[in-house]
Amino acid sequence: MVSCSRIQHGRKYSHKCANYLCSDVTNEPALRAAHQKICETLPPIIGVLNGAMVLRDISIQNMSFEHMSDVFRPKVYGSIHLDRIFQNEKLDFFILFSSINCVIGNLGQANYAAANTFMCSRKYISELHLAFPFLPARKAC
Repeated sequence: MVSCSRIQHGRKYSHKCANYLCSDVTNEPALRAAHQKICETLPPIIGVLNGAMVLRDISIQNMSFEHMSDVFRPKVYGSIHLDRIFQNEKLDFFILFSSINCVIGNLGQANYAAANTFMCSRKYISELHLAFPFLPARKAC
């Protein structure tokens, strides 16, 4: 995890990205602990990026649950955990890095395509509720 903070100097902001903190995006308690440590020791967090990725290329007919889970966890659980942790914080950006693979696919990467499709739909659902506040509130997964 890289902590990037915006520090106010007079009326201008400077950006400083020099703090590294290791955490597992698939482990929500560990991620919450990292978030807490950042909040206690650094300026406010201004944005979140999830670029986590694992590849396990194998045909779907030979894919085990472990092959699927290894690829799903950082993209799916990581996105859910980050969304839960930051859902009430004012951020300048919240970016989930997906892949065109969710649209065009790639032989042996059905698990990766499904994980990327989740990321695209998750962010779409969040944005939908921002654009149309009269819709029922989103529920955390």
